[in-house]
Amino acid sequence: MSVIGTSIVRIKLLSKELFVSAVADVARRAPEELGFGESLESLGFDSLTMVELRLVLEGLGSPTTIEIAPSTTVDELYRQYSRVQVDDAVQGAQRLSRPVATDLAPSLEGRVVRIRPVGADDLPAQFAIATNQLQGCRWRYRGSIPSYDSFVADFSANVLTQFSVCDRSGRVVGLVVAYGADLRNGFANIGAVVAPPLVGTGAGAEALLLLIRHLFATWNFRKLYAETTDMSLVSVRSALDDLFVIEGTMKDRYFYGGRFWDAQILVLDRERWEKVRTGPLGLL
Repeated sequence: MSVIGTSIVRIKLLSKELFVSAVADVARRAPEELGFGESLESLGFDSLTMVELRLVLEGLGSPTTIEIAPSTTVDELYRQYSRVQVDDAVQGAQRLSRPVATDLAPSLEGRVVRIRPVGADDLPAQFAIATNQLQGCRWRYRGSIPSYDSFVADFSANVLTQFSVCDRSGRVVGLVVAYGADLRNGFANIGAVVAPPLVGTGAGAEALLLLIRHLFATWNFRKLYAETTDMSLVSVRSALDDLFVIEGTMKDRYFYGGRFWDAQILVLDRERWEKVRTGPLGLL
């Protein structure tokens, strides 16, 4: 309990045992199998399970703004959780404000990021993200670097809708996009990219889930497609259990790092999405 002026703030923390049990549940492991010094990456966490972990903890009555990375250990995660919980209670909840959402108007705000329409002032940041050395090879230009003017002119080509991904401070840290839409036959392609420091933290997966929810609520899509390579698939491998199905493989599709990589065509249909909405990810 903390006292501020005449106000009393009551802070309820999960015990370490309950916290570890929640982490183990998301990792599909028994609690006794988790070592406090193990990293989330070594436990098999990827971008999607990072999102699920936050939602599971919130479901236990403990919303959190923990900053997590693949290298974060279970012990570090709990210590961050304890500190952030106290800070949030004392400082007035530094989390994103979350307006009430409905099935008719789903929120564009998540626990870690929000998505909003792209403004002209966002374009320099979007150019930097699309052309950086780490992510640029996996994104739209596949390593080539257009002029800034060409980038701006081409930014909305074949796009149905796209949103800037923003962190809690409002800084642009990524992009989610729906493109190549066929409204007559009910499908579209989707993609997401985030700045290198956020890769593997769950920020990109959360932003993509916000986009998916928006698309299924706004258009009568039957299917949403996403293309990824074997190189990138590791960061969303749990999505193949909970979200997407591999519908096809294009062998030796892209060249990078001195070799060719297969491209995987992933699909999420409306029926599967409705099932996802009833699980932990549906709490987003």
